[in-house]
Amino acid sequence: MYSAIISILLYAEVDKDSTEDEKTKTEQPAEKQKKEGPSSSEKVDKMCKFIYSRDTSDRIRTRAMLCHVYHHALHDRWFEARDLMLMSHLQETIQHSDIPTQVCLTKFWLTLLLILDYFLNK
Repeated sequence: MYSAIISILLYAEVDKDSTEDEKTKTEQPAEKQKKEGPSSSEKVDKMCKFIYSRDTSDRIRTRAMLCHVYHHALHDRWFEARDLMLMSHLQETIQHSDIPTQVCLTKFWLTLLLILDYFLNK
């Protein structure tokens, strides 16, 4: 079950209106927001919180945390991504993780830097 959640987190779609202002999103009528369904950010947040509360191993929780931070960064929510990464203390505990998770963290940082470069040079 956890692997299915992680794969959904990894391939979560980009919100169509992620580039719009948050004011514009909140000004939409409630009926329209309900018809569209939950955004990918809400889905990812819900799944990650499920993993954080139910997981007994650190491996899946660490990967979910990486996916959660990556999703925030992908949607140009840098401060939430930074705060979540700093509160998780992943940098301090990653050496105790298995090798594939360490590789995942390295790929995460490289991808995050590329996304940051893209958004800064837009």
